[in-house]
Amino acid sequence: MPKYSNAGLAAGGAGLIGGLADSISAYNQAKADNQLKRNLMEANNQKTIVELTSNIRATEAAADDAQAAYKSQLVDQQIAANQARGAVLADAGASGTGGSAIDMQLEDVTQQTARNLSRLTLNKDNQIEAIQMQQRNAIAGAESSMQLMPTQTPSKLAYSLSGLAGGLSQGYSYMSDVEWMKKNYTLKEDKKDKKKD
Repeated sequence: MPKYSNAGLAAGGAGLIGGLADSISAYNQAKADNQLKRNLMEANNQKTIVELTSNIRATEAAADDAQAAYKSQLVDQQIAANQARGAVLADAGASGTGGSAIDMQLEDVTQQTARNLSRLTLNKDNQIEAIQMQQRNAIAGAESSMQLMPTQTPSKLAYSLSGLAGGLSQGYSYMSDVEWMKKNYTLKEDKKDKKKD
């Protein structure tokens, strides 16, 4: 094993300490970066949840409005059908007609009422389906924008071993450089001294 001077050993020790200090600094930076990323993801996820909740409430309110409008339209349609039947019967009574002509007019009112009710029901069903689709799309969009929290955290051991290896390498390099400079510088000084003699 080669013998190293105190200066070489000091340089090697400084390199080792420098490598370990670098690894501690890198670990702390990785830990801070990881925490920042987690905080940003959590804030984004909270924002997404708030937006989704608001969207769901709005679509549920729209569905309730559609149901209420449908019920109101049904009542209006029943009133209109009863008024049309009453008008047919009043006209028949005033004119003194009856029989199949009145039955045909009443059948026309009944068929028109059935078509109107069918149209109202179809419109309401289409509105509800559109609202449900909007809600499903909002949920899917929220799920795709939600970010999973990182599960891997920086390892003190990994950074320490990396720093130790880097520090040993750096320390050896410093130590070798000092010994090389000492050897070459000493040889030149020795040659100068010999020339003077």
